[in-house]
Amino acid sequence: MRDVVAERLLDIAGRTDWMRYLALDTKAIRRLVRLECRKNLALLEPLHRDGHLGVSKNVAAVEIARCLEVGAFEALLGPGDAAEKALRELKKIKISKSAEDGDTPAGNGKKSSKGKSPEDTAEIRIMRLHVRIYAVKALAEIDTRLRADQLDGLASVKFVQRLTNIRKSLLAIDRALGEDPK
Repeated sequence: MRDVVAERLLDIAGRTDWMRYLALDTKAIRRLVRLECRKNLALLEPLHRDGHLGVSKNVAAVEIARCLEVGAFEALLGPGDAAEKALRELKKIKISKSAEDGDTPAGNGKKSSKGKSPEDTAEIRIMRLHVRIYAVKALAEIDTRLRADQLDGLASVKFVQRLTNIRKSLLAIDRALGEDPK
């Protein structure tokens, strides 16, 4: 287990190093995050079409979950002046929370007394999304290593629903980052 953690930390450190090495500015980091959203959305697209996948949706969802990427999110959330500056900019971008986006606890998508939907910052939404993608990838990896009789609680993981919620958050972030900063 320790080797996996060490490997993961080195991987994250490498991403922040290349970001620092390239001296990426806030706009470039924003584009990288948006590009990662779009790559993940492209991976999730087959689950949301009505066509036949050739395998059950849950089997496809497990395989798709394993392919999702979080590198740009990790670089953005890591150390460094460029990342800090980009995070400050993301704190200014508001993303409306709605019951449909899958990133709001049940019953919390209600409008406020002023008639506006509650909002998150893009920074908070990206942090949550990173955790959710990381978790679904880890669960998918465990799912593929175990035999069906060893799964116990993992058999009840609803990969399609988790990926649907991730997709909604990716769309919200992509839309928010696509707007020109004011």
